[in-house]
Amino acid sequence: MATTFQGVIEKRQIRWIGAPPPEGTLVVVMPQEPPPIDEQIKRLQAIPSDDWRKSFQAVLRAWDESAPAELEGQPLSDDELQALIERAREEVHAQRRR
Repeated sequence: MATTFQGVIEKRQIRWIGAPPPEGTLVVVMPQEPPPIDEQIKRLQAIPSDDWRKSFQAVLRAWDESAPAELEGQPLSDDELQALIERAREEVHAQRRR
């Protein structure tokens, strides 16, 4: 069953607005409306190269220190991923019509 939960990405983490999804829920993140591409490029270009590298190093360090996710090693097939995306899109469109 596809369900929509709203949140914002803040400091590289999802901050849920309202109730978060139940523990163990598979989450597909879909932005409502991405910023224009020129704004995205400006934001990326404004990041100092040292900060850029630190971000990647932090991710790699977290990866090395973390336990594998329950479904890691069992990736979704293209068809399964596409079905999840379509269900999420349908739910977003249904909510916008309400």
